Amino acid sequence: MSVQWKDVERVFDAHREALMAVPGVQAAAIGDTGGVLCILVFVADASVAERANLPGTLEGVPVKIEVSGYFEPRPIKGSE
Repeated sequence: MSVQWKDVERVFDAHREALMAVPGVQAAAIGDTGGVLCILVFVADASVAERANLPGTLEGVPVKIEVSGYFEPRPIKGSE
């Protein structure tokens, strides 16, 4: 069963805050892995996914965990 963009967007909007509240989660986004829409969760290190017990799916939408390292904010050009 393939998921539609509007369904992924609805599920993402419903769960984004909870995902971002998990310690070590750096970002969350809607993505595409191998032609399948999913929710991408970027974590600081591999132990975050293990400790947080992040789900493999949310309401039938696949969740893919990506180890990204720590994100550092960068100033927006022209706003310094």
